[in-house]
Amino acid sequence: MIFHNFYSAGADLSTTDINAVTNKNANRPNHCRRRKPDKASEFGFNFIVRIITDNDVVRPCGRISGNIEVETRFPISHLGFLVQFEAICSMRYTSKFENKTHFHNGREMILEGTKLVGDYGYFESPIQHIISPFRRGSAADANIVFPGRSYYPFSLTIPENPNLPAGFSNDFGSLVHRLTVYMKNVTGHQVAVEVGDKPMRFNGHFNLRNIGLKEISIERFYIKSVFSRKKVVEARLLVHTSGFLRGESIPFRVEYKNPKCYPLHIFVRLIQCLKHNATDKSEAVKRKSKIVKTVHTQIQNDNTAEGWEDILGIPENQEPSYKGHFMYSVTYILQINVKIFLESDQHVIIKGEAPIYIGSTRDDVETLRLTGGMSNVVVPHGIGRRSGSEASLNTLSSGRSLPPSYSQLSSRATSWETLPPAYEELEFIEEDIAFEDLSMATTDP
Repeated sequence: MIFHNFYSAGADLSTTDINAVTNKNANRPNHCRRRKPDKASEFGFNFIVRIITDNDVVRPCGRISGNIEVETRFPISHLGFLVQFEAICSMRYTSKFENKTHFHNGREMILEGTKLVGDYGYFESPIQHIISPFRRGSAADANIVFPGRSYYPFSLTIPENPNLPAGFSNDFGSLVHRLTVYMKNVTGHQVAVEVGDKPMRFNGHFNLRNIGLKEISIERFYIKSVFSRKKVVEARLLVHTSGFLRGESIPFRVEYKNPKCYPLHIFVRLIQCLKHNATDKSEAVKRKSKIVKTVHTQIQNDNTAEGWEDILGIPENQEPSYKGHFMYSVTYILQINVKIFLESDQHVIIKGEAPIYIGSTRDDVETLRLTGGMSNVVVPHGIGRRSGSEASLNTLSSGRSLPPSYSQLSSRATSWETLPPAYEELEFIEEDIAFEDLSMATTDP
């Protein structure tokens, strides 16, 4: 039996007082600036809350059902409690700006519709199940959780199109999707105390139906002199649409004109661009880019107007596009890079790019409801399954029987160190390299 300790080393990000580091965000209503109270300090003793679910994978139009198990040795007085689904993005890193080193620290709820409830000191998620409504009152008005074990069933419905990215953990921070249980204490400021949480698995959601897709046409040419209008080499990349699902292939065609028969080396790349911003300030922006897929061909001694057709395969577990919050964004570009080998062992490069979207579905709302969000779902990889997390709570009668088959559940305490899949295996291009420099910084296949 493990008691959840909010002030352990593993819970560092969740207890950081941001204003102890910087006061730039003092007036931002969306920031968690309050050090979270723990159970022992607010209720006078520790107790255990486990969140037990029938599934730990979150899907659009899906349902999360389960029980909240509360185990306590002493009676607990409270003025309401609930369970809700949250998406928490935490950032912590340094950057150099104007020859100075700045430390950036931010933590925000990025689920759309989340709002700060100042009276109770917590962030209210639009996806929640209220077991006992929060209210003001005294000890005489409180609900009592009796010693022993109690179980409270709950059910949460995920919206058809939750605009959320996949979870991540990298050098700049992390994004965690989780279920959280809050209980409102009776004494003191009567704030909502986080008494239990459980990490959930979510691989991101982006519906291509919600944006206007169009054909991609990238045209570039090379002229030997600014005083000349004659195009020595022309190249054009054509794609029939700007949106694809992960796991699909991007068919493209490159048309080129090469009247002087220069040898050509043509690259077509799919590039992922990550943007991190802890404080919504320009000096806090950190970017990384990664080449997801590259195909190339060589043209020798060909002066005809020809075309090259091929495909770019999108990995099945590729993160979908996301641009819903200032702290984190995932975007993609399609790039063409043509290396022209001139006389005397010289070469020049012409290149261009255009935005492209990677989605998790293109179904309408009715189809998503019928399929429960399963039509284009890819189950996240690399996240260890967690069955239950220990923390703290209780309310219904303790005489209920134990729900069936909980022997396989894990009793490990949740930790901010237990996060969705890491990005260490990805080969990133450092942030100072602009998009137009990617071809120069990448070794040719």
